Amino acid sequence: VRACGFSFSGDTIMFCTDRQMGYNPSLDIYDIRAGEQMANNAPLLSIPIEGPKVTAAVWGGLDEYIITGHESGEFSQWDVKSGERVRNIKGHNKQINDIQLNKDRTMFVSASKDTNAMLFDADSLDHLKTYKTERPVNSAAISP
Repeated sequence: VRACGFSFSGDTIMFCTDRQMGYNPSLDIYDIRAGEQMANNAPLLSIPIEGPKVTAAVWGGLDEYIITGHESGEFSQWDVKSGERVRNIKGHNKQINDIQLNKDRTMFVSASKDTNAMLFDADSLDHLKTYKTERPVNSAAISP
């Protein structure tokens, strides 16, 4: 498991897996109120991940989508109901190490090996601001 998280409602969890031991990478979503999903390893939704591996992930606003960051520096936004990739952008030039949402989940900050932390709008994935450093950024957070 590369990334995991509880939805804002606390009813669902998600986790992203890597290609390991013959299993293909996926973004899996489970409803924790339905114990048989976990017991039978039968997720509510399983989205196969094509391309670069997922290195970070967070739930978006109102639990409608999940934002994933990839080792290629790309961000993807996944619709939780359909499993469709809604948006995909190139945000960084190197691997994304971390993604953190602000308190109201309208923005997120990303940390990358490209020595930048960047602020994005969570709904549109529009780039808002770049914070440059001299070293790779392992993590970043937004203070209320």
